[in-house]
Amino acid sequence: MKPGTFVKVVTWLFVVLGGLVFGIFLSSWLMIRSHSSSARPILAKRQIDAYQLALKLLVTHTGVPPSPAQGLDALISPSGMTNWQGPYLDPPVFRTDPWAHPYRYRLTGTNTLVDSAGPDGMFDTADDIRSR
Repeated sequence: MKPGTFVKVVTWLFVVLGGLVFGIFLSSWLMIRSHSSSARPILAKRQIDAYQLALKLLVTHTGVPPSPAQGLDALISPSGMTNWQGPYLDPPVFRTDPWAHPYRYRLTGTNTLVDSAGPDGMFDTADDIRSR
């Protein structure tokens, strides 16, 4: 092998892999952006359902739901919780809803609630999408 060949191969490998990752990201972004307005609420409901399922598993392991301060981040990092056995979500973790607004996590007693502000981006309005 000629000197520097290994470096060239590794460099090309990183370029190709980087291009693939960028292509996957771009196609996912374009797919979400191209969803019709009627598909976005369905996608938000499915993402909320995924959060709720992950939260139930976390509570099963730890015995307590995450505090509002820990929020949904407790699904991907221990945040000081005992018996945490996560991460409870595989990447990609949905940090924003289909309208690019952050999801809201609330705790009422021992019930966890996750909701989306919906198309208008404001919580506590008629178009909000809530966990069941």
